[in-house]
Amino acid sequence: MKKKILNVLLFLITALPFYSISQTLDQSSESSSGIDSGANAANPQGQSFTAGVTGDLTQISLRLGDTGAFTPGDFQLTIYNGNGYGGAVLNTTTLNISSTSSGLTEEYAIVLSSPVSITAGNMYTFDFRGLGSASVNFRANFANYGPGGYYFASGNTGLYNTYDIWFKTFVSPPSSPATHLNFDGIDDYVTLTHYERPETLTIEAMIKTSSFGQEQIIGWAHPTNAFTAEFKLDQNKLTYGEWNQSLGSFLKVESSIIINDNNWHHVAAVRSGNGANNVTLYVDGVSVGSGTVNHSISSQTLNIGAYTNATTDQFFNGDIDELRVWNVALSQTEIQNRASCELQGNETGLVAYYNFNQGNDGSNNSTETTLVDITSNANNGSLQGFALNGTISNWLAGSPVVSGSIVPSNPGVTTPVVYNQGDTATPLTATVGTNGTGLLWYTTATGGTGSTTAPTPSTSIAGSTSFWVSSVNTNGCESERVEIVVTVNAVTPATHLDFDGVDDYVSANNNLLPFGNNSRTVEAWVRTSTTTIGTIVNYGNQSSNQRFGVLVDGSGQVLVIGEFNDYTTSTSINDNNWHHVAVTFDGILLTIYVDGVNVGSTNKTYATTGDLIGIGSTYRTTFWGELLDGEIDEVRFWNVARTQSEIQNKMSCELEGTETGLVGYYKFNQGNGAANNSTITTLSDSSGNGNTGVLNGFALNGSSSNWLDGSSITTGSNCSTLSLDAFTTELDFSIYPNPTKNTVSIDLKDNNKAEITIYDLNGRVIKSQIIKSKEKINMSELANGIYLIKIITNGEIITKRVVKQ
Repeated sequence: MKKKILNVLLFLITALPFYSISQTLDQSSESSSGIDSGANAANPQGQSFTAGVTGDLTQISLRLGDTGAFTPGDFQLTIYNGNGYGGAVLNTTTLNISSTSSGLTEEYAIVLSSPVSITAGNMYTFDFRGLGSASVNFRANFANYGPGGYYFASGNTGLYNTYDIWFKTFVSPPSSPATHLNFDGIDDYVTLTHYERPETLTIEAMIKTSSFGQEQIIGWAHPTNAFTAEFKLDQNKLTYGEWNQSLGSFLKVESSIIINDNNWHHVAAVRSGNGANNVTLYVDGVSVGSGTVNHSISSQTLNIGAYTNATTDQFFNGDIDELRVWNVALSQTEIQNRASCELQGNETGLVAYYNFNQGNDGSNNSTETTLVDITSNANNGSLQGFALNGTISNWLAGSPVVSGSIVPSNPGVTTPVVYNQGDTATPLTATVGTNGTGLLWYTTATGGTGSTTAPTPSTSIAGSTSFWVSSVNTNGCESERVEIVVTVNAVTPATHLDFDGVDDYVSANNNLLPFGNNSRTVEAWVRTSTTTIGTIVNYGNQSSNQRFGVLVDGSGQVLVIGEFNDYTTSTSINDNNWHHVAVTFDGILLTIYVDGVNVGSTNKTYATTGDLIGIGSTYRTTFWGELLDGEIDEVRFWNVARTQSEIQNKMSCELEGTETGLVGYYKFNQGNGAANNSTITTLSDSSGNGNTGVLNGFALNGSSSNWLDGSSITTGSNCSTLSLDAFTTELDFSIYPNPTKNTVSIDLKDNNKAEITIYDLNGRVIKSQIIKSKEKINMSELANGIYLIKIITNGEIITKRVVKQ
C-alpha cells in the first residue's frame, strides 16, 4: 500500500514543526477492509486508543481521499486526554488540504503542531473534522482495534464497538538528558572563567578515554610567561605537573598505572600546600603516586580539555564528567565517599563544580554552549569547537554518576551525649541527612569500616568517647562523618537530699514515735542559708500542743514548735555550713543542741499526737508548708532523751540502726550525687522498723532538688569504731575554744608536756605533735567538721572531740 504525505506539504506543512529524532509506530488499526465516510464540520470523526509506549506523540496517520465528497479547505485534528471528549485538550493541529486523490483514500501523515507527552497504558482520543465547508473522505474499518473505539458527531458512542477509524500513531521516545561531555581530541575544549590555582588544591573528575598521548583534563597557563599547572594524562598515565619557565623547571607526579582502557575512572590530585611530598594522585579512590610539585605560578587562562599557553593544544580525546576544584586538601576517605555521586554544590572549600548535566544525549544541542558551575561562584565555561550534534563532540548520556544521585548532607546529631557512670545506655541516634537513605557508624574519624547498627556506649568507665556517623544513599555515596561525643561522668554515691524550698518534702508515718509527754530525741544534719522559716523535721498534728517540730526561722535560728507551745534559741545556723541539730525532751526539760553544744533549754509539757512525719516541710491541715530551702542528712528519731555526751559521740558518724530507743533512722545514702535519680523516690528507714519515706516534688536530676553528695557524715563511718565511751581516764585539763575556727589551746595540769594526735572521723591521722600547756594547736588548714584529739601525758590517755568551723 502506497504511503503519501498529502498535499499538506503543499499548504501549511512549512508552518509545522520538523522532528529530526526517530519515531516509532505505536498503535495501528490498519486493515484492508472497511468503508469510506465524510469528515466535515457537521460530521466530525473520532477514535480512542491506548498508548503502548511512553514518549512524545508527534504524528497521526489517517487514510484520506476523494471518494465522492471532497471540498478543499482547513481541517482540524484535536487530541483529548482519556477515552472520549471529556478530557483535557492536549493538542490542536490545523492543516489545509487543497487537493487529494480521486476515487480512493490513501495514507496521509499529519504532523502535530507540538509533541504530546503520552504514557504507556493511558487512553487518549483524537477528533478529525473539516472547518467551515471543508470536507474529505476517510477510511473506517469494521471494528478490529480492541483498546479503543469509534466516535462520531462530537462524541456519539453509538458505533463505538462497530467501527474503528483507520489510523496509526507515531511516538518519539523521550530524550535522555545528557550526563557528560565528549571531547573529540581535535579542537574541543572549554574556556573557564579564570581563577588562580589554589595553593592547597584538590581536583577531581570522572574520565573515559582510549587515546594515547598528552591530554589535558584541566590546566592553568600563562600565554607569555609560560607558567602552567596541569592535571592531565601523559602517555596514558595520570599526571599532575607545574612548569615555571623562569626556573626552567617542570615538576610532576605521575601514576603507576595507565588508564586509557576506555572505561570510566574517577581521578583526583591532592596538593597540600607547597611543602615536600605535597601531591598525591588517586585513581578510583586508590593512591597511585605521590611526590613534590611545589612551584608558584601565575596564570591567565584556565581550560578543560586543553590548555592555552602560547597555543592551545593537548586536546582531550574522550569523555569528562563531574569535574571539581577545591581549595582544601581532601582526604582519601572524602574522595572515596563522594566519587560515585553528585555534590550538593555548597560544600566547604568547593571553588568550582561542573556536573555536566546539560543538553540531551546525542541530540541537537547547538544552543547548549555554556558549561555551568553549580556553585554560587559562577565560574562558568564556554564551549569551543564542539559539533553539539551526534554521538561525538557533544553532550552525551551514560556516565556512571547517575544524575540526581547527590551526596547526602551531614546527619543531624545531638552532642555531647551525657551519662553518669553505671547508667543504662541506649543506642546512639542521628537523623539521616538530605538525599540520604541510611546511616553508617564509625569509631574513628577516618578509615575503618562503617556499621549500619548504631553503637551503644559503655558507661562502666568515666570519661569521654567519640563516635562518628555519616549519611549514605543507595548509590554508595557518603557524607562527611559527624562526631558524637559521649561523656560518662564519674558518679559519687549521694549522702543527703537537697530541698528547693518550693515543693520538696519527704513524708512518712511512724506509730513508734514518742507521743504525749514522753521522752524523745530528734536529730538531723542540715545546711541552709535560708532567710525564711523552714522545717527540718516535724511530726504530729497541727493542733494546740499536739505538734513537735524542729525548724529554722527567718533569722536562721533553731526553734522547736509545739503549736502554741514553742521555744526559740538565739543560735543561727543559716551560714550555708553543715550543722548538727538535736532536740531532747525528758518529760520536763527541753534542750536544743547545735553541733553538740547546748544552746538553750526550758521546761515544757507536751501532748504530741499524730504519727505523720514531715522532713523538709510540715503538714498544715490541708497542705504542706514551712518548706526548707537547704540540705538534710542523718535524721534520727529516739524514744529516749539522749545525753549531751551521747549526742556528741554519735552525731558525726552513722549509727548501727539497732541502738536502744532508735525508732526511726534515715541515712539518705541513696542514688548518686547530682545524677539522674528519677527512680529513687523513697527514703529508706535504717532503723529496721520499715517506716519508709516518700519523696514529693523533687526534680531528682541536677544539682538541686535531688540526691547530692558532700555531707559532713562519711558514708560507712560507723559510730562503733569512733565512740568515746571506752575512754575511762579523765585528766584535769581543758580544750578551748571549742568549737574553733583556727586554733585550740590545751590547758594541762602541772604545765606538763603532752603528745597529741588529731584524727578525722574515719580514724585517719591528720597531725601529731608535742605540746606544752596552753600551747596553741593550728587547725586553720583543716576542713570544717568534727575531729578527735588524743592526748597522752603522764602515762594517761584521753580523747576529746573538737568542732572545727
